Amino acid sequence: MPRRNAETDDDDKPVPLYRQYETQGTVRQISFYLSEEIGAAIHYTDLLYTLRTASSTDIVYLHLNTPGGNFDAGLQIINNITASQAHVVTILEARAYSMGALIFLAGDELVVHDTCQLMFHNYSSALIGKGNEQQAQVAASGKWFEKVMRHVCRPSSPTRNWTAS
Repeated sequence: MPRRNAETDDDDKPVPLYRQYETQGTVRQISFYLSEEIGAAIHYTDLLYTLRTASSTDIVYLHLNTPGGNFDAGLQIINNITASQAHVVTILEARAYSMGALIFLAGDELVVHDTCQLMFHNYSSALIGKGNEQQAQVAASGKWFEKVMRHVCRPSSPTRNWTAS
């Protein structure tokens, strides 16, 4: 039952036991579909710009069905997902192989459908040059790839959500 207002002379006006306040904000939901082989980074400037400029109230959905592709472009996408203020949801639509699998793991929230495939593998490359230069390049590439894999394939954090559908 509401209380009577003790501060005024008007005892007939009840004072509510609580008050409700409401604000309304804008939430942008933006979807991108990566459905082909991942090409050069220049093809993803809209995605990269959106990730970099999104606010904390935005949700970016990345729908993945890709055989993988360009490692450098994929790594740039991953770095922009990590730096984004938006909540990034990666959705495994059918398959995410190779770089597609790494992009999938970069999301804040991961959605997996029952009939999907995820594939990881070690890197491949080709070398030319003097033997000592090739050995140095193999050692440097191995360390770099391990660092990338540790960064992307980190254990689940309390803020990361997995959803199976």
